[in-house]
Amino acid sequence: MTESQWMSLVYALALLVLLVPAFLRLRMPGQVLLRNIALWLAAFAALGLIYSLFGPF
Repeated sequence: MTESQWMSLVYALALLVLLVPAFLRLRMPGQVLLRNIALWLAAFAALGLIYSLFGPF
């Protein structure tokens, strides 16, 4: 891995450390939480698929 890839990984991990506790503190009912997680995963999967099909813009 190059230095820029390591920095991107560190940035992503730091972002997760900051966002996950706030997300867990929302106190949503279980079904709503799972639905929101599924929607976000679907959105990221769709973006990843579009990026892999059409390449870097």
